[in-house]
Order: sequence, then structure tokens, then C-alpha cells
Amino acid sequence: MRNTKWLRYSLASLTLIAGGLSGLLVACGDDDDNPVGPGNDAGNGDTGVVDGGATDAPNDQANPDATPPPPNAKLQLVNAATDFGPSNPVGAVRVCYGLGPSAIAPLPPLPDRKSSDAQPYPGVYIGTGGAVQGTGADLTTVPIVPYLMNAQSLAARGVVRTDAGAGPTCPDLLDNVVDAGGAFVEGVDYWKLPVIPANTFVKEKSFILVLTGCAGDSAATVAKCGAGFTSGAPGNGNLKVTVYEVDRATTVAADKIGTQFIHASPAGAAALGVGGIEVVPGYITTANDPTTFKGLSADGGAGPAVAVGGKTDFVQVEGVNVASDSFTANPSAANLAITLANVQLASYGANVPSGGAYRNGAAFTFIALGDPAESATTGDGAFNTKTFHYIALPNDPINEVYKP
Repeated sequence: MRNTKWLRYSLASLTLIAGGLSGLLVACGDDDDNPVGPGNDAGNGDTGVVDGGATDAPNDQANPDATPPPPNAKLQLVNAATDFGPSNPVGAVRVCYGLGPSAIAPLPPLPDRKSSDAQPYPGVYIGTGGAVQGTGADLTTVPIVPYLMNAQSLAARGVVRTDAGAGPTCPDLLDNVVDAGGAFVEGVDYWKLPVIPANTFVKEKSFILVLTGCAGDSAATVAKCGAGFTSGAPGNGNLKVTVYEVDRATTVAADKIGTQFIHASPAGAAALGVGGIEVVPGYITTANDPTTFKGLSADGGAGPAVAVGGKTDFVQVEGVNVASDSFTANPSAANLAITLANVQLASYGANVPSGGAYRNGAAFTFIALGDPAESATTGDGAFNTKTFHYIALPNDPINEVYKP
């Protein structure tokens, strides 16, 4: 069922995302408690979970024994949108970031590089997600306004990297100062989303930002796009970013795997409820054999049902064989069980950590996204990231430093 050509629109497309979020801030030394490298160790609504917090003072350079400040928030981004309308049928976006009500980061829309030659142009493709990069700047006091730039429109207008540099910056584009192609139209060439307020991304926390919904001129149905969607004129439709806090603080036992689950698939809601069983995620040894199911509850049984947009509590699951078990959202539906090896390919692409991503003693959040009605492969046999699948991201990722 699952083709191994996962890399066409894989996680690798996200390797530059966070530079747009933190590279625009006052740069400071990376105070992350993890080394630079790929991520191998690890509330609904437009703005999601909001936690209070305060900015910490910088390290006391005169006192090398001073206690270092708490590590910054760690961010991961998932493109779980359903459809961006006729102007962007592939569903790839590049991201610009606003600071507050009017300022825009003086960077190119990111990512500005293709992750592979198979990609038609750079972008964050529907069905992918991963850790964002940063410079070490503290985001606690910064309100962020996401601008989703239509990657197809940018490519058609020649907004690409060249040997001379990254090309037009986000302020250039959003001020319509573009030599080729004329003005950029809101709702067609870009979508400005509601502000994520200050004091959201507080220190010592870990967050997954999930983009869902459909653009206003999508021809998809409410069942595909999710609640609040009405097809009509170009615009935001019900596109939104929900911010989920995941547990990065709990120490996971050496013989257990820490697990959470986010249901981000409105199109899959009906399919997930097969056989009268609601969305009850967990690990399964043999598909369609509930006796081998290890659910997300304290005793390994089925946890509470998860509605679209919902997130489970953090649990530690014992007895998972990461080499051979699968993950599922319904132990009675064989086609919803996907091997952890294929989940890993969908999540990491070519950047699978040495020795594999998933293991006991660490924590991960599984995210259901995509549409079961979509073909599992594209016309050329590559994996179709718009189909129903899971990705699983570490709760404590290593966020790489952005390099222009």
C-alpha cells in the first residue's frame, strides 16, 4: 500500500522553515541544550495553547559558573491543510513572518531551496512536518503573524534563489515590489493568518504548530476541509494554525516509549471510526487484531476517543517493538495501521537519524493527517502526501541553526 518513494515531498522540505521565525529577531548565541543536528532525540483555535512566561537574562559572561538560562521554546511545523484552491493545486507554501501588526521579517520566503531535484520548486508540501530552525533568540515576547506564500506563484514569478543570493525578501513581495509578475494578491498568492500572540512560545516548552483547513476558493467540502469552511471567493477560508504544547519534560522509562497523538485529519474522520470504534490511537503488532493493540492509556488499553483537532495526554507505552510494530488510529481497521518504519520515512525522509528515530526512552507525537480518498501514490509512483498517513515527531527535537 505504501510506496517507498517518500522523498519527493518529504520532511526535507522543511529544513529552512525556522530561519524565518527566529533569524529575523535579534540574533544571540544558541542557548539550546542540544547540539546542532537533525532532530533525533528527542487547545483548539487559531492561536492554540498560550502559556505565561518571562524573558530570562543573558548568561553572566563574567561568572562562568553562573546557572545558564532556561532553554528556549522548541517549535515544529506540520502542513495538514487540505486544499489551497485553484491557484495552488499542489499545496506547497513558503512562509514569511510578521512581527506584530505591521513589521515583516527581512528574509526571503522560506524554504528557499528544494529538498530534492524531484521537487518542482521549494515549499512546505501538504502532509509534511518537522522541527524548525532557529538562531537561539527567545520568542517569548514576540507576536508572530504567519504569511503563507503560494509556492507555485513564487516559482512562476521567478522568486527563487540564484548564485547571487536568495532573491526578493518578504517585505519586497508583500509590498508588491517585484520586477516580474506584478502585484501579489492576498487570498491567491498569499494568505495572512491571525497573529500568534506574545507569551505563546515560552522557554522550556515544546510546541507543534499544525496548519489545517482550506482556502476560501477551494471546491472541497466541509467534510474534507473541517468545521467553519464555506466555499466561495478567494481568501483564508478556514485556514488556521493551531499551537499544541507537547510534553518534553517528563523522563521516559528505558523500557517504554512516550507518546502523544494529534488528530489533524477532518477528511479522515469518517474512515477512522470504522466498526463502531472511535479514534483510539496506539501501537499494534498485527493489523486488524485488537488483542495486539497497545493503546495510549496508563494501562496500555484504549484511551479516550480523540475528535478532530484533539490531542491526547502524554503516556508511556510498554512493549512496543519499534522494528516491526505499526501505529494506528483504530485497531479494528487494518488499512489504518502503518508500520513505524513507513511512519519514519514520512516524517524524516532522507534525514532519518542514525539507528532510527523511534525508540524506548524518548517521547514522540503522532499526527494523523491527509485524506483516505486520495490515492496512496502520485502518477509517477511517488508517495502522495495528501493521502491519509501519520507522521511522528520527537517531543524534544534538536532545532538546527538556520544558515542562509
